[in-house]
Amino acid sequence: MIMNDLCNLLQSLAPWIDTVYPNSLDPEKLDVTDETDALVVENNRTLDAYGNDTFNELRPSFNVTVFYSKDITVERLGGSADKAEVLLWQALNDHGWYVSGIQHYHDPDTDQPIVAFVVTKNIDVNGLT
Repeated sequence: MIMNDLCNLLQSLAPWIDTVYPNSLDPEKLDVTDETDALVVENNRTLDAYGNDTFNELRPSFNVTVFYSKDITVERLGGSADKAEVLLWQALNDHGWYVSGIQHYHDPDTDQPIVAFVVTKNIDVNGLT
């Protein structure tokens, strides 16, 4: 549930991402370099905010990896990749997600630019449905 909410949020905040995949990429898309896709994988969950002999918060953490299209345009990004990423991270922060561990690199097989980062959120367990 939390992962699906995050995937939907990423898709809505970053319209320049074609598809957001939870847990694994579509095997048929592994060599596709003309789409910008994101992969979201759960990193861990921490129990926190202990009181009255129990925990009161859940802190899920997810790895997000964005595989940029080799053909992505500045217009599609609304400016530079740096600007698009910063706007995405600010919007995630506005929705209660903390962004950390940002890394940029290129896929050695496809030469696609990639950005990877970790997002974490504190969730009150009493508000879970």
